[in-house]
Amino acid sequence: MDTMQKEEIEQLLVDNQHLKEYLESIRHKMGNPVFFSKVPHEAGNESYPNFIYPTKGVVFIHIYRTQDMDELEYHVIEPTINDVLREKLDVILKLIVKKAPEKKSVLTDDEMRDVLKELIDEIAVIDEKAGTQGVPKKRRNARQEKVKVTSFQKNVLQYNIIKTLVGGGPLEAFMRDPYLEDIHFVANEKIHLIHKVFGMIKTNIVVGEKESPKFTRAFSEKMGAPVSEGRPIVDGVLPDGSRGNIIYSSAVSIKGPSMTIRRFTETPISVTQLIKWGTLSSSIAAYLWLCLQYGRSFFICGGTACGKTTTMNSIIPFVPPQKKIYTAEGTPELQVPHTVWQRLLTKTTGPKEGQVDLFDLLKAALRSRPDYIIPGEVRGAEGNIVFQAMQTGHPCM
Repeated sequence: MDTMQKEEIEQLLVDNQHLKEYLESIRHKMGNPVFFSKVPHEAGNESYPNFIYPTKGVVFIHIYRTQDMDELEYHVIEPTINDVLREKLDVILKLIVKKAPEKKSVLTDDEMRDVLKELIDEIAVIDEKAGTQGVPKKRRNARQEKVKVTSFQKNVLQYNIIKTLVGGGPLEAFMRDPYLEDIHFVANEKIHLIHKVFGMIKTNIVVGEKESPKFTRAFSEKMGAPVSEGRPIVDGVLPDGSRGNIIYSSAVSIKGPSMTIRRFTETPISVTQLIKWGTLSSSIAAYLWLCLQYGRSFFICGGTACGKTTTMNSIIPFVPPQKKIYTAEGTPELQVPHTVWQRLLTKTTGPKEGQVDLFDLLKAALRSRPDYIIPGEVRGAEGNIVFQAMQTGHPCM
């Protein structure tokens, strides 16, 4: 197992005061958790796990179940803002607003993150003795201000500023965790997740009833599909490629706004890994390889979240590399390594005459001379086009 060594854990505690404080608060109840650098698949077999693993940045995840608990819990360990940091945060935010117009215009969330980090670097001055010092009152309204912070305080402030201004807000920790498949949010209830190792698991994060409408509206804008009472159900894609579905109106979603996010995996799971997990046998994988090598058509069918797209992405590399691939999707999930890849998406917003559905994209495929046509999903009339393409000699999957 990928357990951390004692020296690694000690260094984490030195660099992350919030992690150290959290461990001290739980030690009497559940002892010392095991630290993983990578979560092994076998960890999912533990009846009473007690594991901590790092995500990107200063966020850590504690997964545990004690003898008196009915189910596992996913606990987010993230740095919070105390009174001293609140003063510094307020000053830094004011200076960010003042200095931001001097920076280049940004078009993406990644560019916004870079600008925020640059501004924080300019404003926050590292002073390891500034741990308990607030911002002097006579300086708070000064025209030019440098805020003294410790290295750890800078990391905490940077995390919370990015989380609030451009990140996922209450979902930021989940968006940093590479082991998550789905995020299930319902107003005023604990958020639940689909974990790649532990399956369905509840968390310690709740978005209150009053905050939920504002939060879901902001999230829908990130997806480029603003939600409203007049348009209560929207689908879209987040900047990181994750797919979101939001149900906003209380007339439709009885418990209040709700949302499901399907996380995007940057690196597709290999077919050998699927064989190892038992998803495919080696003989079936070899058969699919032959099918794709010689231009045969086939379908991958199954229920929701059963691994259809994962399987598809794992076998696409079997298509000879010199072939042209044409993909048509509602949300971008397919990952194709081929040089000649024509990647098209539906367009469901804007004037009706400017909208493009999957049926339109598949019709266009017949005029694009592809070697393989791969629709992301076939659920309706677009199925007719897929079978027409197959009848005219265009392989599809």
